[in-house]
Amino acid sequence: LLLTIHPEFWRRFAATGDHQGAQGPGIRYSANVAAYSNLRMAAAVHQSSMEPGATLTARVLLTEYGAPFKGTATVSAELLRPDGQEVLVNLLPVAGEPLVRRILRWLRAHGVTDAVLNLHHLPHTLTGAVGDGSDLGVRVRYSWEDPVLGSAGGPKRAIPLLAAAEFLIVNGDTLTNLDLAPLVASHRRSDALVTMAVVPNSEPQKYSGLAVDEEGCVTGVVPRGSAQPSYHFFGVQLVNVEAFAAAPAGVPCETVAQLYPALIANRRGAVRAFHADAEYHDIGTPADYLETSLR
Repeated sequence: LLLTIHPEFWRRFAATGDHQGAQGPGIRYSANVAAYSNLRMAAAVHQSSMEPGATLTARVLLTEYGAPFKGTATVSAELLRPDGQEVLVNLLPVAGEPLVRRILRWLRAHGVTDAVLNLHHLPHTLTGAVGDGSDLGVRVRYSWEDPVLGSAGGPKRAIPLLAAAEFLIVNGDTLTNLDLAPLVASHRRSDALVTMAVVPNSEPQKYSGLAVDEEGCVTGVVPRGSAQPSYHFFGVQLVNVEAFAAAPAGVPCETVAQLYPALIANRRGAVRAFHADAEYHDIGTPADYLETSLR
């Protein structure tokens, strides 16, 4: 995060009186902000999420001898954990165990014996926590992404490691008690290339949703904030390898935004919804993490 201070902006900001002392609380990150000069600084930092690359909104007041600084200054800020280390969302502990290991245990309980984890940011922390998965009863291998390839590009790269005609894709920041057997059976009974586990979208102001017809075919995306009823996809899906045939290799690509609309346009029923009777916890923000940890 690099901020260039504009003198006129900070004169207006100082006039508001809205400049408390440095603030940087948070579950995942704290914020260290420092000024290397003879100036005095007050800063407030708001963190939007726990993901690497999360947006920080920083408000900084620089003063010189008690008056707003009128020159040009550069302020730098670092994202750090309270102990000075960084951690991935899927390594956050939930009831004492990293989220990724809980997900792998859940998969193993439903008969999954092979998993491929995508790597990018801080790869050594993920491989160090999971290893080869032998202690969990799962053979774990890793697919390296540089740059990050997205929700379609990532699975596309991992396909050679899978050597399977169909496979599950599970979000790394979601905990659920979904029974996978009915999802698999529903997918295999249909002619779908993709079957997505969904629940009614009870928070349309927070999440966009999927439009699903009476036969369970996904027909499109309902924007966040819409009054149209929709279903929330909570991060578990079963896909056929052919679904990713059109995804470009080594190029960032998204499923819901790019790949799946093309599949839907090409054939009705290519993407279907599985109406799940399950709980899920989406750990995408500090508040979500706290709520999940307290359950």
